[in-house]
Amino acid sequence: MDVTDWFLRIGRHVGILCLNIIAVLSYLVSWLLFLAALLTVSLAPNDLINSAKYAGLCALAFAIAVLLRRFTRKIQKKDLEVRRRSVAYGRWAILILATAFVLFVKFTFFPTDLRHLAAERREIITQQLRPAVVRYRQDQGHYPRALGDLVPGYLPALPPVLDNTHFPRRAYQIRYFVARKKDSASIRYRDCLGPDCGASINLKTGEYVHDR
Repeated sequence: MDVTDWFLRIGRHVGILCLNIIAVLSYLVSWLLFLAALLTVSLAPNDLINSAKYAGLCALAFAIAVLLRRFTRKIQKKDLEVRRRSVAYGRWAILILATAFVLFVKFTFFPTDLRHLAAERREIITQQLRPAVVRYRQDQGHYPRALGDLVPGYLPALPPVLDNTHFPRRAYQIRYFVARKKDSASIRYRDCLGPDCGASINLKTGEYVHDR
């Protein structure tokens, strides 16, 4: 086997492998778009434009994946050795891509530090913040407009986990709401970055509600 023939074989193997990887990625993208369409329909039933957009992109990505797989299979049928090697390489590529995808979702949408922060916030809100807000409401006749109004009369200092100046990322920040019509106040935060990751605590009743 001369050098030219060896390079041609390597190039063929690499080319088929790249096509298989692109096909696998297209399948993954089509499933993600399908899930995005379902979430849009369930969370925003009236937003038909975005639902149709995600559904169309899902169909396009799935069609690209199917065409690539048919093309690579047609090439592989001409050479049994190429087919066997491509199948072996493709299995490893799928395993690596699946592992990378799982790790990406884990560390991107479910960061460990945000979960620990949410658990610490729930404890501090229940044990320190809520009693201070209740006393403020009894003394002043209304709920504080901001958490900073509790300092220094009702809290010596605002706990760092409740101070948004310590968290530049919006997903790590908290939100304090006052509902004057219901005469109540609540605080909201997140424990992950994906959908249905919000949690809120009613400072009047102490009720804890997590998005489902």
